[in-house]
Amino acid sequence: MSWNFSFSRTLTCIVLSLTCGFGFAGEKNITINMVTVDWEPYYGSHLRNGGFFSDICREVFYRAGYTMKLTFMPWARALKGTFVGKYDGILGSYYVKERVPYVFYSIPVYYAEETLFSRAEDGPRNYTSISDLSNYRLGIITGHSHSKKIDYANNLTKVSAPSLEINIKRLMANRVDLIVSGKLAVLNSINVNFPEWKGKILPVEPALESPPLYIALSRKLKGHKKVISDFNQALNNMKKSGEVDNIAKRYGF
Repeated sequence: MSWNFSFSRTLTCIVLSLTCGFGFAGEKNITINMVTVDWEPYYGSHLRNGGFFSDICREVFYRAGYTMKLTFMPWARALKGTFVGKYDGILGSYYVKERVPYVFYSIPVYYAEETLFSRAEDGPRNYTSISDLSNYRLGIITGHSHSKKIDYANNLTKVSAPSLEINIKRLMANRVDLIVSGKLAVLNSINVNFPEWKGKILPVEPALESPPLYIALSRKLKGHKKVISDFNQALNNMKKSGEVDNIAKRYGF
């Protein structure tokens, strides 16, 4: 064997080993089928790229070596389908301990601000504790987790609706006294769907809380812990480099 051939083969092996060692985005060629509900402006079927939160998650998955497919559907259906393994995971979930037996959570991807809203004509409404809200009818969304302060309070009158838009209509029709949802989601819905009500629906101070938004993979998904580990590593890298914030800024957030 000549020295030239031996050197050439060795160099080729080194190049191949470096390529395999470092890897590249998308090399696993595995599609992760995520589901979620329309919750604009975080994510929505009519938004560019599915919304800024969807775009962040799509890029994180890509950096981790996966392809994300996203389908929008009612929240209850998304939860049930993920729990039984029909779908691979939920995009944009709050941490709810009752879901832990069925899903495996990532680290926080972004944060929402859960806020109460009231009619402006009712005057400013403030509160110091959840018990202050016991005399009000609170509009919530069926199957959604809102704020732990609201979810686990047993002394509140909660009126469920299938969507935020219905809750906004009920608020203006005086069928509920307050609604609770993500602050950006409410303001966006008013701007897009009910522009005639701008300034007529106001946030109540203080905000309930700013819970993290996660992705949650079905425990029925083979290798779900590895997928989450890969996702978390790529997400941490993108947070450190400022890329997560840059994506949000491109969408105006």
